[in-house]
Amino acid sequence: MQLTPFQNDLFLILFSAAVIHSIYLAFLLFFKSRKERGVKLLGIVMICLSLLIFNYLLYIADWMRIFPHMLGVFAPFVLLIGPAYYFFVVRSVKLDHQFQLLDILHLIPFFYVLIEWMPYYWWSLEGKLKIIQAAYSDTRPAFYALLLSNRHLFLILGYLIASFFFLSKQESEQLDKRKRWLLKFTRFFAVFLIIDIGLNILFWWFNWPGSVLELSLVLVLVFAIHLASYMVLGKEKVLPDILHSKDSSKYANSPLNAVNIEYYKKQIIKHLESDKPWLNPDFSVKELAGALNIPRHYISQILTEGLQTNFYDLISQYRIAEVQHRLLAGKAQQYSILGVATECGFGSKSSFNRAFKKNIGQTPSQWLKMAQHQQLKDE
Repeated sequence: MQLTPFQNDLFLILFSAAVIHSIYLAFLLFFKSRKERGVKLLGIVMICLSLLIFNYLLYIADWMRIFPHMLGVFAPFVLLIGPAYYFFVVRSVKLDHQFQLLDILHLIPFFYVLIEWMPYYWWSLEGKLKIIQAAYSDTRPAFYALLLSNRHLFLILGYLIASFFFLSKQESEQLDKRKRWLLKFTRFFAVFLIIDIGLNILFWWFNWPGSVLELSLVLVLVFAIHLASYMVLGKEKVLPDILHSKDSSKYANSPLNAVNIEYYKKQIIKHLESDKPWLNPDFSVKELAGALNIPRHYISQILTEGLQTNFYDLISQYRIAEVQHRLLAGKAQQYSILGVATECGFGSKSSFNRAFKKNIGQTPSQWLKMAQHQQLKDE
């Protein structure tokens, strides 16, 4: 790693700042929301990234020669970036996602590299110093060694491609603008890694010194992931955030974000309009939650933040609209207004009259009289 004194000092400052900032972001991602497990996975990405940056910093500051036993300590953790990012994407979109036993297989690369480095951890001081000295030189490695040193990039790229295809298969209403954001960032992340790998191979092919390029690309990657983390945290107001900004402290600890609320809101509307479960006077929040397999305690937040209403008012609106439709269709000639209201799910005269007046601004009889008069006028 041959650098001029100016380049060395510049990268020393930039990488030191990057390490500190990565740790700060990791802290925010872990404690922004105690129940937002998807965001904590991005926190793992940030921790692993900080370890990668710190490893570079050890070489730039020439600390690796002072602390040779740090050789390879951080190598396995870089292989957690890909799986952690993939599951961050999955759990940001699918709130009900649960980890399965087979998901442990994603840790195989981590444990493989950990076991691979085990013999080096017990090497003598002289042996480690020889490896470290080789890293400081720009000697052209064998092509296989080049690929091996970049295997973490290939692994991360594979997980980015998997994340991209996962997002592409989701229904549009489940993601909306955040789908576009996640897709764009994942695509950018993947393209950047492809360019990074390509340039590494190109510089190897022509035997060009690539220390400055390598360090610069790492900083660009760090900047991109830091920017994405701020987008997730909602710190940057100009950019879309994944975490839903709460209007009330009532839902401060809720795991629901804006993506989930929008998705569940459309499920609720579809169910209410197509199946009309509210025709049953005993229809309740519990039945709605059970029919859609949505946790009961989420319903209130979905209706409040997604539809700006509550369960009682929403159901009343559907019932009143149905009463109006049936009355205008001639049901009033066969039944009383109250009889029609009972058919539409209202349990009592008082609840019906109160809801009708609140939503329409008139009593049922006043509205019917005006509506029938308008019908005759139109004919």
